[in-house]
Amino acid sequence: MSTDEVWQRIQRAKQKQKEFFERHPEARAKPEAERQPGQKHNAAYPRQFTRTSPFWPISPREAKYRAYIEDMLIVTNPWGSLVYDGPALSTYDEDVLLATLALMDAGEGHPTDERYAYRGPLMPVLRLMGYKAGGIGSNDYQRVKKSLKRMGNASITLEYANGSWEITPFLSKAIWDEDAKELHVICNPYFYEQYIAGAITLLDVTERARLKKPTSKALYRFIMSHKGNTWQGHMLTLARAINLATGIPKYKIRDNIKRGMAELIEANVLSSQSQFIAKDTVKLERNPTG
Repeated sequence: MSTDEVWQRIQRAKQKQKEFFERHPEARAKPEAERQPGQKHNAAYPRQFTRTSPFWPISPREAKYRAYIEDMLIVTNPWGSLVYDGPALSTYDEDVLLATLALMDAGEGHPTDERYAYRGPLMPVLRLMGYKAGGIGSNDYQRVKKSLKRMGNASITLEYANGSWEITPFLSKAIWDEDAKELHVICNPYFYEQYIAGAITLLDVTERARLKKPTSKALYRFIMSHKGNTWQGHMLTLARAINLATGIPKYKIRDNIKRGMAELIEANVLSSQSQFIAKDTVKLERNPTG
């Protein structure tokens, strides 16, 4: 399928989404004038739509034994859904993808005729991920290669409301040109348009890169995409939403969430009011000045 054909399909999907909102105006996100002062604008998707991340907060030790994920629903909306199949991707893989796409959105890299593509040096990607210029070695380049390989081996299935379906690669392309020292990455256009578009900025990626713990990064994704500044609920609901393991003792789940919250409070992403307000009930409050 050519790039133009893919683009035409995306436009048709957007038209169906527009027609849905015209029929159901109550499902539309609040307009700009109704947002609270100082509220960040990451919540591009109404609550009525389901969005689940294919990225998991797993440690480097756990990453050595990755599970294979099948039929994971990550987006559903009026025209259909996106389903993920592939290895369990980590928050490090998410860092690689977000840094690459943030550079693309910012117009960095060399011009390319392809949409959803970044073509340029790898160093800016690593710097956006939080690496320091003097501390980058060959192992870091190899780690990025392995990350791109994992994403290249995964797939996104488009399941249309009429019963049709289409399987596409999670990453359309990932190439390293050793002579030019140039990385060329093309994201899956459907995944980008329905999951990522409008939700990435250089500032967000830079802020996220300061976080060290995988659980902190997953919590950051959750609270920054949540409608409103406050979320409150059972810790298992939160754990499932951020892909935190729930088959472990509850005290370990509680400790993982507490450590993630502590780092986000220190980074000024969450306010000091973010805490366990009961044994298993969590309150997350986004810092409007963060």
